[in-house]
Amino acid sequence: AMLAENGFTVGSGYYVKAGREGRFEGRAVISGGTVTNDGYRSVIGIGLGQAKGELVQTGGTHIKAGDGGDIIVGFSGGEGLFAISNGLFQTLKSIDIWVGGCPTNELQRYLAYCPDRRDAKGVLDVAGGRFVSSNGRLFVGVDGSGELAIGETGLLTVKELALSNAVDRAAGTETRMRFTFGPTGVGKATVSAGLRIDPGAKLTVDASAYSGGPKGFYVLEAANRTGD
Repeated sequence: AMLAENGFTVGSGYYVKAGREGRFEGRAVISGGTVTNDGYRSVIGIGLGQAKGELVQTGGTHIKAGDGGDIIVGFSGGEGLFAISNGLFQTLKSIDIWVGGCPTNELQRYLAYCPDRRDAKGVLDVAGGRFVSSNGRLFVGVDGSGELAIGETGLLTVKELALSNAVDRAAGTETRMRFTFGPTGVGKATVSAGLRIDPGAKLTVDASAYSGGPKGFYVLEAANRTGD
């Protein structure tokens, strides 16, 4: 078991001043046991600034229990991947989850040296296992390119989901929600409150690996929806 009282970052380069060389890389793997992320404003940051970060969960239980403190996957030029293929990730309090950039005030004082860039890349990949944030708001592609991927046995539950188009798409950024079937089928995303789909956001389904017979799959369920 591990207790992280003040959050943690994987791949952190937001202290590198604009124009300076240097890029950082980090990777963390949770394969079993229990990790508890606790404490006030205990941010989980993956790929911040001039950095690439990967948080990979292949088993075990990862609990974010503290008040405040967002989850940020890719920020200000950074590349972040949060991948879960087995086990449980769960948040216990209200939280905002940003995949592919976030508003600059989310990191507060830590942005002293972070350049104002709109090209973050973030991926939340739930290939299997469960990602549960019953009181959480998930924003994809707010300030860069963001992707939410659901695999063969992945289950995602959030309160709100926004597939954003906030950044000028001429800059080459993209927001996508992707469902990828395995031989037996595909997982599901459940949004208990609001789903918002901005113009230009994409939804893709790849069923090329499916080997079962004719069958219906409910891949996305939301209490209400804005946008197409």
